[in-house]
Amino acid sequence: MRITKTGLALCGLYLIVSFCFVISAQFVSDPKGKYIFLQMPVVLQHGLLLAFDTTRILKNMSWVEIYLVLGLPMLGFLVLLGSLIESFVFKIWAGNNR
Repeated sequence: MRITKTGLALCGLYLIVSFCFVISAQFVSDPKGKYIFLQMPVVLQHGLLLAFDTTRILKNMSWVEIYLVLGLPMLGFLVLLGSLIESFVFKIWAGNNR
């Protein structure tokens, strides 16, 4: 697997959106609203843990730890997704130029 521009763009977008949610959560006075904003960057990964009934690993973790446990693998997934997208597009483009 190689790191592609598409993968880096997806990772950058994910990090920017996550950062915006975390910053927005700091200005919300409602605890429920703050919780919603803080969980948004990792909600898909949390849903996957719920599907496998493994959410107990997140018990007693801070938000920083949760972001590290769930967010870092997401970055790896996005790099892989970007690589797959670029290889797929390249195969289509190369096939049309024959």
